[in-house]
Amino acid sequence: MSENMTSLPSSLSFALSVVQGCSKNVFQIASSTGASSVASDGVIRFNLPSNSIMDWKQSKLCFSVVTKAGTGSRLPQYADTLFSGVRIMVAGQTVVQNNNLHGIVKAVDYVTKQDVCDEVTGHPHVCEGQAVDGSILTTALVSESYGAGIGLVSTLFSVDMGQIARISPRLISMDLLGAVTVEFIVAPASVLIAAKTTNQRGVTVAAGNNFTVATGAATSFTIERPVFNAVCYSLLSSSYQMAIKERIASIGYVSFVYPQTTGFVMGAWAGSNRFSLSANSLRKLTSVWRNREHAVITGARPLAGRCAGTVVAAMGCDGRDGGGILATAGERHYQGSVQQFRYPNLLPLTDTATVPALGLIAPVPYADFSTTTSPLDFQFQVNSSQYPQYNMGVADCLQMTLDANNIDELHDTPSMQEYLNNKFIVAVGFNLPHKEGDIPCLSGLNTTGMNAYFGLSSQGTGNDSLHYENIILAETDTIMRVGAMRQIEIIN
Repeated sequence: MSENMTSLPSSLSFALSVVQGCSKNVFQIASSTGASSVASDGVIRFNLPSNSIMDWKQSKLCFSVVTKAGTGSRLPQYADTLFSGVRIMVAGQTVVQNNNLHGIVKAVDYVTKQDVCDEVTGHPHVCEGQAVDGSILTTALVSESYGAGIGLVSTLFSVDMGQIARISPRLISMDLLGAVTVEFIVAPASVLIAAKTTNQRGVTVAAGNNFTVATGAATSFTIERPVFNAVCYSLLSSSYQMAIKERIASIGYVSFVYPQTTGFVMGAWAGSNRFSLSANSLRKLTSVWRNREHAVITGARPLAGRCAGTVVAAMGCDGRDGGGILATAGERHYQGSVQQFRYPNLLPLTDTATVPALGLIAPVPYADFSTTTSPLDFQFQVNSSQYPQYNMGVADCLQMTLDANNIDELHDTPSMQEYLNNKFIVAVGFNLPHKEGDIPCLSGLNTTGMNAYFGLSSQGTGNDSLHYENIILAETDTIMRVGAMRQIEIIN
């Protein structure tokens, strides 16, 4: 037996927990707005059940999508990007604010492994030549749309309620809360991709006539037949409800903890971003840079360094062999411009200014960071303190991001080239490391009762101050206290 341990390891333990009288069911809830088709910037509202124990992690919105025909439209990477925000109200009080950055937060969480995108219903990849239902998209201007076939008679995609799906405990007795309403705000049409053709960039075709070039046509989409599937439990014994009531009577409340993110957007990144924040427990700060023209509907953005080329022009290759080499190598994996997080150096040029990014024939590689000539480092500030105590180069940025998210590697990021061109995320953490299954621990930076200022600045002469916007995401621990008579207190 290990020193200072009083219990057997699990491999030798006979311990067994028994919960009797447990039943489970799933209820499908229609939108309270009554609309079966919701356009961009619309709201889909659901009233959640009030007399059961609901699983907030597994309860999800299911839907289908229809895009405008003849525009070459493609859904962006991740179905969550189709929604700009999620708002949740409990007994008339807002417990999750809509910050219009829902798609960005989810994309960052997926790349940093704080969440997992379902490979089947989460639309984790941009569809180039074939849609998720098997329909062929290789004809020019054919849109990815699910208004026919299985997309018409069923729902194909699902998303959760955002970061509150990671609430602890995840099973909540809804009769404690009163009326709970969740609203999904549909994103604008600019989150879509509108590709001119499915020719791969770099092959010998007419210049500017491929999947990375925009059609120039106005596109749109609607969320079709949205329903909310609530996973619910009930217990025959009243002991659980009695235990909750006794705890409320004893200390006055029960507490639920969940992460919540506040975004600070610098629309024209000039080398610094500064803001103030009061938080009970600041877990981490995450910074990303996007092209300022992301709101303009464009063609797809290649994932740098992925395999393709004339040898596999019929599509279907995935790997590193030949990736990104000269004019004859196009990329076969893509993302939307709204999700492209890029290293904001002057060189290589941005995707709106460089010839190879537009897919034109040119004897230069795409996203060639060996052309970078000027240094560009970063450093966060907390009041007058520098964090970390040195300027972060590219490798430092990655290692700080892995540390802040308690992971060993980024999800599906096989190369430095792809990290710099598509998934450049810089994060710093303030809380203790944790692992799945741990009891929640509020160990982040407490800035309540003080004027706390945070900032991020670039160091060096390589900063591109013309083409980028900067978004800093501050993730905090939010505590929801529920007392007698369904009284709600939110502590941010």
